[in-house]
Amino acid sequence: MPNVFREPNKSSLENIPYYEKNILDIFRSYGFSESLSYLELAIDAQHGGFASRLLDISFNSLVALFFAAEKSENDEHPENAAVYVYAVNDLYSPESHNVQDLYDSILDQEPTYNNRLSGYSHIFIDYVKSNKRIIAQNGGFILFPGTEYVPFPPFKTDRVVIDGAHKKRILNELASFFGITEGSIYPESNTNVGYLTKKAQHMRNDGMSAVQQQKAFIDEFENYCEYYIEQATYIMTDLNSLGKNSSGGATNKNEIHRKKEFEELLLAIEKELLSVKTTWIEYQKSSLNVQEQDSQKDKLSNESSKKFDAVMQHFEQQIESICQQYYRKNNSDSIFSIESFMKVQ
Repeated sequence: MPNVFREPNKSSLENIPYYEKNILDIFRSYGFSESLSYLELAIDAQHGGFASRLLDISFNSLVALFFAAEKSENDEHPENAAVYVYAVNDLYSPESHNVQDLYDSILDQEPTYNNRLSGYSHIFIDYVKSNKRIIAQNGGFILFPGTEYVPFPPFKTDRVVIDGAHKKRILNELASFFGITEGSIYPESNTNVGYLTKKAQHMRNDGMSAVQQQKAFIDEFENYCEYYIEQATYIMTDLNSLGKNSSGGATNKNEIHRKKEFEELLLAIEKELLSVKTTWIEYQKSSLNVQEQDSQKDKLSNESSKKFDAVMQHFEQQIESICQQYYRKNNSDSIFSIESFMKVQ
């Protein structure tokens, strides 16, 4: 989680106008950075521990493994660590004026980005400036817009646990086999032509308008729905199989465990999707107070609303069908309040 969403920064973000922008202005006025754009200022300030909505990442899994193993390396009983893998849809350049303008809009608390819905649009930013440390780390950043921290959805992340007992061995092998150490040699650009060319093919330099933001939110919401339907269907299939082959204690234990998993999944669905639906409704209400520039934007916004309603209706029908199947099979009352879910306005 970026530190701007953690206390004490979180309270300052909520209560002090232009809190982030003030920090960057002071950072520049004290001569800590010569960068001209606020986005590049934020990247420079990131490594100084200042409040930021950027999260450091590496595009090199071995570098990520190094950082995971490096922590508490010298402890007598080092704790387990983890490498998190993220699915990247689009990659943006920090040099793009559109992305810089987007970040400026966030700092200026413009209505388009000063809302919870924006938090669902996680933006991956490459960083290719002549910063030796970032070059060595194959580094980049994730920008978290919005007024609240919204974590990555489970279908876009994977977590690889690193056993604390093996950290020292991992560090030795990274050094021996890959030359990845604290004092790694920084790569020269001419040795990375293929890698950089491939990365450029996926780079985006355009920004994200309000309509694009709505579309991204709806696409993400649709992915949420598909993920939860797949999970619920998988557990139901497993339960049906266990029911047919029920013959003893071990099977009954498995069935009880899967039933518990199913009901926990339903509660997670209700909590997450109620939050998503409420966020969308609040965003739509606030949009009524923002003057639109042209009829084309209105038309696209209406199309987004229709798409959201269609996705929501399709999901409600599917999850209701799975729930009814489960509760008929188990002769129990539903814990998933589809009626209250549909009535949120």
